[in-house]
Amino acid sequence: MNIGLKFPKRKSIRLPHWDYSSQGYYFVTICTFKKECLFGEVVDREMRLNEVGMIVANDWIHSGVIRNEIELDEWIIMPNHFHAVVWFRSDSELDGVRKYIMKNPLKWGEDPENPHKKIRYQDAVLA
Repeated sequence: MNIGLKFPKRKSIRLPHWDYSSQGYYFVTICTFKKECLFGEVVDREMRLNEVGMIVANDWIHSGVIRNEIELDEWIIMPNHFHAVVWFRSDSELDGVRKYIMKNPLKWGEDPENPHKKIRYQDAVLA
């Protein structure tokens, strides 16, 4: 059924020769539409989920239960996006991704995904 909705054509961000069915760790980021802060807020450098954020968290945990083909690793829900590691990769790469995810709330003030980010004078002048 065509109801006349038009969606923009999006450029694929997939690696052209990568087999995405192969075993390995995958770093996933999912953003809200127009980067709207729907999942909670960062207070005192700590992410505090609201009701919608709790639904996302519970559904993510449930995904690991109902999908035998994946294993969930580190993940974090931010006000307008979600980071996660799924499956397996080398330990050194995984440790770097884990640290990035767990420290994400600490840098929310400078995060390009933060719609309330304050632009530094140097950034504005150099842009």
